[in-house]
Parts: sequence; C-alpha cells; structure tokens
Amino acid sequence: MKKNKIIGLLAFSVFGLLSCVKGDFDISDCIRTVRIELEWLFTEPRDPQELIPLTVTSENGDGIELTSDIYGTDVDLRPGTYQVTGAEPAENVTLNGLDLTVATDADGMALQPQPFSGGTVSAEVLAELVSQTIVLPMRRQTRELIIQVRFTGDGLSLINGVEGTLNGVAISRDINNGFPPADDRTSQTALVYGSIRYTFTGDDQDWYT
Repeated sequence: MKKNKIIGLLAFSVFGLLSCVKGDFDISDCIRTVRIELEWLFTEPRDPQELIPLTVTSENGDGIELTSDIYGTDVDLRPGTYQVTGAEPAENVTLNGLDLTVATDADGMALQPQPFSGGTVSAEVLAELVSQTIVLPMRRQTRELIIQVRFTGDGLSLINGVEGTLNGVAISRDINNGFPPADDRTSQTALVYGSIRYTFTGDDQDWYT
C-alpha cells in the first residue's frame, strides 16, 4: 500500500512538471521569477539613471516588453527557451529584432548616431530551478572615428571650411556585432553599408579634424 502511494506521488510530480511545460493546466506553480542581469562589457551606461527597454521573446515568438535600470530587473516566465534583447535608447537608431539601423537623411546619408550599448542572449528557464539569472551582455554599438586632414601651401588663408563624405560605414548591423563582438572578431559584417558626412574644424596648426 505504501509503495503504491509513493509511485502515485512520483507519477503526479512528473505529470505536474509536464503540465508546466505544456501549459494546459493551472500554471501558477510553474512560473519562475527570473533575474535579468545586465553585464557591461568594456563599456558603461551613458546615464546611470537611465531605463533600458528589454524584450523577452519565447520560442513561439511571443514577446514581453519591460524596462530595466542599468543593473537588471526581474520577470516572471514559464519554463522554456527565450531570447533576451536590450539596448539603451539612442537618437537616430532603431532596433528591430536583432537588427540595429541608423537613420538616414533624404540623400541617403547616415545621421550621427548617439553613443549607446546593447546586446542579446538566448537562455533557458528550467522548471526545476526556483531562482535563476540570465546575464545579458551589453556591448558598445558605436565607436568614434576621428579623421584629420592637414593642408600646406600659400593658399591656406583662403580655406573657409572643409567637408567630406566617408563611405563604407555600417548603416545596419546585428546587435551581436558590437564592440567587442560576440565571436571575438575584430571586423564586423554589416547588413547594410552606407555613407556619412563629415564637417571638419581647423586649429592653429593647419589641421582640420
């Protein structure tokens, strides 16, 4: 009799775990409070008080939108595999899924993106663990490029200003290809390349930067 009770209890436990995953029954006992922790890799938040939008997407494509401070936040999730993505709000930049895109003007020239960091990670929420942490790597998504030009000759006094166009900049890129990229490459592949305008300012040494 006692043996039959133990077998019945084990069978119920297994059935309860399966119902957690399938979601056909009361799932109040299946929900797990998960901590999403932001890990800033070779970068830091632009503003220590800022709120960072996060998206938690399940295997079937359902998404949860939430916000986090620069350290992290908690979210209630059912067991399963999720993609967690987040990025600092930035001017002239949009995030669609995992694709970051810089806005362009009417001529197709890239607008100056605001410095920001972001990242994504795939993680599994396990039914057998009550307390879990998902670490979201935050990588710098923009970097500064300084160009200097020096003019020589008798006509220096006639130069009123210098403008230029830089070609081959990344207009759209996977968020994993920030700095440093997720696969430790030094050069990142862009989804779309484009151009950006530069306006140079001069100094007393005839350098324009």
